[in-house]
Amino acid sequence: MYENGAFGSLIRNRRNPVIPPLAETLYAFEQGQISAQERDAALEQFRNADIRKDIDQYLTRPASQQQHALNVSGGGTNHNYQVSIGYDKNLSSEIASDFSRLTLSTQQSWKLAKDKFRIQTGAYWVQSDSYNGMPQVAGLFPYERLLDGEGNPQEVYRDYSIRFKNSVKDILPLSWAYVPMEEIGKSSTVNRSQDLRLFATANYQLTKGLEWSTNYQYWTNRNQNTTHNSPDSYAARHLINSFAQPVGNGELELPIPLGGTLDQRISDSYSHTLRTQVNYQKNWTNHRLNVFGGGELKDFQSELYGNTSYGYIAENGSSLPVDYLTRFVNQGSSLSRNIPFTEEFGGRVNRFVSGFANLGYSYKDKYLINGSFRRDASNLFGVNTNQKSVPLWSAGMGWILSEENFMASSQWVDFAKLRLSYGFNGNTNPNATAVSTARRFVAAQNLITRLPFLGVETPPNPELRWERIKIINAGLDFEFLASRFRDR
Repeated sequence: MYENGAFGSLIRNRRNPVIPPLAETLYAFEQGQISAQERDAALEQFRNADIRKDIDQYLTRPASQQQHALNVSGGGTNHNYQVSIGYDKNLSSEIASDFSRLTLSTQQSWKLAKDKFRIQTGAYWVQSDSYNGMPQVAGLFPYERLLDGEGNPQEVYRDYSIRFKNSVKDILPLSWAYVPMEEIGKSSTVNRSQDLRLFATANYQLTKGLEWSTNYQYWTNRNQNTTHNSPDSYAARHLINSFAQPVGNGELELPIPLGGTLDQRISDSYSHTLRTQVNYQKNWTNHRLNVFGGGELKDFQSELYGNTSYGYIAENGSSLPVDYLTRFVNQGSSLSRNIPFTEEFGGRVNRFVSGFANLGYSYKDKYLINGSFRRDASNLFGVNTNQKSVPLWSAGMGWILSEENFMASSQWVDFAKLRLSYGFNGNTNPNATAVSTARRFVAAQNLITRLPFLGVETPPNPELRWERIKIINAGLDFEFLASRFRDR
């Protein structure tokens, strides 16, 4: 391929793209930069190299998983309790990656007023931590090596051509070499998630067949994701070198200061959910009646904050400001670009209110009637007040044929039921809104006006409302020949 000129345009490309090591070696020989003996020695090394074997040998290990648990429970006639603790520790097959989780939970239940009043409470807390300090080895050429024959860490090709990196190594302040075996742990991502759920349930038997129940749950979650590139990591060096600007007399200006980078993403979420319901059940003679009704409230809110700090020094927790608005010429690609600005704020508030009722009646356990009604409301809609909520209902009937006398003599029909229902169902999309939403790109500029701009994410839709689907359902459920054939 090289002899046919396949890499000629890439070698001459002023963007300095990465060229395969084999092509670089042949080009260096063609330019008289290495001898035929050096070329042949390099080709022989390529023939004997296999990056997959190096990754497997130097960057992996046997994976292990540990699980530990302790449960304690007890109580008596009117009170029961349970407490449990669990700990997981997992080491992945990658040498610089692990995961741990600590779980605590407890439940308490009481019976009062001669078992008419029952209370249950509980708490569930989980903290999980993950760490990844693996070097980036995806996309390496098959015949590159992580270590040479003497066990010394080897530089691999990444981001820009090796010719370009060698041409500027005496000009730029930092080395542009990427040596995976020296990068282990220098660019690390730590994620910590804490999840807490508290709940309480109360049930009270008002009279025979009539019961009231209430459930409440509080949930909160905090997730913190931190990526730290130390000052000597390739990620930090690559960023500083890419934005270095010549100012004359061999001097350089560093728009991104010396030091590391720290990227933080923190999200906090919580929700309250309250549901109350009344159930009534009565059986008499050939009649069976089941009725329940209630309501539910839910409030979900979340906040998000993210930021990247430059010139970060972990030892004293300091960083330095940078110029996000000026466009700088990239040393490697010669393209103008802004320093990445990643600060973001986000939040979400979703509130739902529901009321519901259901009635089921059967006569002789073979003639069935049921009906349901609910009304759901949400703050996702609301340009017009009457679009905030939607009424949904359904009605149905059934006839169990196999309970009829004229079917009693049948030896092959075990069960047969005719059913018919009609109603409306609905749903909502939490990502849809009635008003416009947009994202502001602070560091980006319009090429003509040189002003920041917004990117529209959702257009306005003042007619947005709940989904409402009409559903008609009719069918026959059956079982034949001792349930060998069935459709239920």
